[in-house]
Amino acid sequence: MNFSDPNEASEPPQALRPIVCDIPLDILRVIFELSARSSSRMALHLSLVSRLIHNWMDTVIYDVVWIDSQRQAEKFVEAIQSKPSTFCQRIKVLCIPYGVLHTTAATILPFCPDLEGLACWTPEPLSLPSILTLARTRRLSLNICGSNGPFIQPDFSARLFTRITHLELFDIERAWLQWHGFEHMPDLTHLSVYWTGHSTQCPPTLMPFVARVFDACAKMRALVINGREFPEEPSTEGLRIFHDPRVVVMAHAVNPPRGFRYEWEAQWFAEPCMWDTADEIVALQGTLQWDALPPPGPDSDEDDET
Repeated sequence: MNFSDPNEASEPPQALRPIVCDIPLDILRVIFELSARSSSRMALHLSLVSRLIHNWMDTVIYDVVWIDSQRQAEKFVEAIQSKPSTFCQRIKVLCIPYGVLHTTAATILPFCPDLEGLACWTPEPLSLPSILTLARTRRLSLNICGSNGPFIQPDFSARLFTRITHLELFDIERAWLQWHGFEHMPDLTHLSVYWTGHSTQCPPTLMPFVARVFDACAKMRALVINGREFPEEPSTEGLRIFHDPRVVVMAHAVNPPRGFRYEWEAQWFAEPCMWDTADEIVALQGTLQWDALPPPGPDSDEDDET
C-alpha cells in the first residue's frame, strides 16, 4: 500500500510527464532528418522514437538502401511490392551485394528507376535489362566478373552510362585493358579499375589503357588503379610511372577495415571515401615533378605484367 499524500499521488511521476517541445514540427523534422543522414544505422534508431518520427525516417531509410543478404533481398522485394509505386521514387541509392541471386536483383531493379547511385555486385549485372535503362545514375559500382564464358565489352553507349561521373569496375580477368567506348561517358570524372597481378608495382604496360581513357574523357580527374599487392600507404607511384598526376595507384583491401558497406555508404553520408583519398593523391602529385621521383624498387614478379 502507498501511504503518501493523495495530492502527490495524483501527479504523474516525473519520468512519465510528457516533454513539452516548442520547436515547430517542420524544423523538428529537419533536425531529425539531418541527424539520420549521418548514417543508415542512426536513421533506424531514430525511427523507433515515435510513430511520427518513424514516418519522417522512411524518407531517409529508403534514400540509401543496403541489402545484406539474399533473405533480406527477398524481404525487400515484399516490402516494395506492398507499397504504392510512387514510394520507390524515394530510393536514390541502392547496393545489391555479393550473395544476392541474379534473379532477385532482376526483380528489385525495375522498382527503382530513379537511382542516382547503384552498386550491383551480383554476377554479370550488365545482363540485366533494367540496369541498362537507368538514366539518372551518377555513381556506379559493378562486378564485371562473368561466370559463363568470355568477358564482354560493356556497351558504354547504353543509357546507364550517359550521366555517370564515378565508375568502379571489379574484374579479376583484366578485361578492361582492351575496352573502348569511354567517350560515351562525357561526364566521367573518376574511374576505378582493379589490377589482380602479383606484382607489387603497377606495370607500365597499362599505359595504352590510361592514354585511351584520358583521350576519351575530357573531364577525367582521377583514374584509380587498385591492386591487392600494391603498398598499403598511398604513394606517388601513378605520377612516376604514367607521368600524369591524375593516375592514382592504390592498395585494394580484401577486407576493408570498416567493411564494404562503409566504403560504399561513406560517399553518400559525406564521410571520407576512396574517391576523397584519390583526389588528395592527385592534388599531391600535381605539386611534384615525375622525373624528380626516385626510381622503383626491385620487383620479383615482373613476368606477371600482361
